[in-house]
Amino acid sequence: MPSIYPAYPPTERTFSFQAALLAGLLSIVVNTTLLIVADHFHIVTARGGLLTLLLDLIGAPLPSWLASWVTSWPFRQLFHVAVGVAMIVIYAATLARLYAPVIAKGLFSAALVWLVNAAVILPAIGQGFAGAKMLSPLGMTLFGAAHTLFFLMGAVLYERWR
Repeated sequence: MPSIYPAYPPTERTFSFQAALLAGLLSIVVNTTLLIVADHFHIVTARGGLLTLLLDLIGAPLPSWLASWVTSWPFRQLFHVAVGVAMIVIYAATLARLYAPVIAKGLFSAALVWLVNAAVILPAIGQGFAGAKMLSPLGMTLFGAAHTLFFLMGAVLYERWR
């Protein structure tokens, strides 16, 4: 029976930026696709909580040309991709080095980031816990599923490609 633990010994658990980048890119493309499909069916799953918080923290109004770019769909997607890749790179540099089942590490990452988003970021921008003030139960569920799949996929791909 194959082991659920990484096949490499502790001395070989080195960080691979290239594997993290590739795992992050593929995982965030799948995540983004799922969220876009949900939008296509008029199911609101998220509306850029972290970007909204960062813009709120800046405080000063942005010049109109910059504000229109930062709030545009292409910029929001680019920001989403950049944050997604960064999260898998952080996973690869930290949790991936632990000698534990990859599924457990992926689920832990998903739960930790979801909790920060649900309990800190979304309430800070007025959306309530887990976005309950603007998302339906189905929207919250689909967001959680896409979010969890992102971390599981990123963790598994990184562990395979490193």
